[in-house]
Formats: sequence, C-alpha cells, structure tokens
Amino acid sequence: MIGFASCGNEGSGNAENFDRTLVLENFADNIILPAWKGLESNTAQLAIAAADISENLNQEGLDNLRNTWKEAKISWAKAEAFNFGPVDELALETKINKWPINDFGLET
Repeated sequence: MIGFASCGNEGSGNAENFDRTLVLENFADNIILPAWKGLESNTAQLAIAAADISENLNQEGLDNLRNTWKEAKISWAKAEAFNFGPVDELALETKINKWPINDFGLET
C-alpha cells in the first residue's frame, strides 16, 4: 500500500519556477570565473618567480619557484574542467599542461 501511494505522478510543482539562467549565471560568477582568475593570478606569479630565478640562481628562489609552480598547477586543475567555449578556442591545454614534456620546446 505504501509503495502504491508513493508512486503518484504528481511533480514537485516547482518546474515552472526554476530559473536556469540564474543558476548558470551563479555558476559562472562564483565558480568558473574565480577559477580562471585564480589561474591567471598564479601564472603571473609563476612568471615573476621564473624571471627572478633566471637572474639570481639560489635556493630561496628555487623554493619560491617550486611553490608558485605548485600553486599554478593546482589552479589549472580547478580551471581545466571549464575549458570550453571561448576558452577552448585559445587551446590553453596545449600551452599549460602538455604531457609528456616537449623537449625541444623546453630547450628553446
């Protein structure tokens, strides 16, 4: 009896009140854009750390470069899932996370 009573075909009644645009805007504003902005910030810091160590090779600079690389890699992992639309056209995955290493590109 309980099984039959729970099998009604009435919906929750909220389908017509669901605003998909609002959900997508919230997702973009609070998840996607912050992920890409974090990546942008961390890669800028990585470029500075790489330039610093190229001018003055020392252990402190190397440790800083390692830490900023790690933060940039974590940021990429968060943003990579949203690599679609206009971002996909930039082909960032071939510039940021190419694996295995392109020896020729690394040397140049």
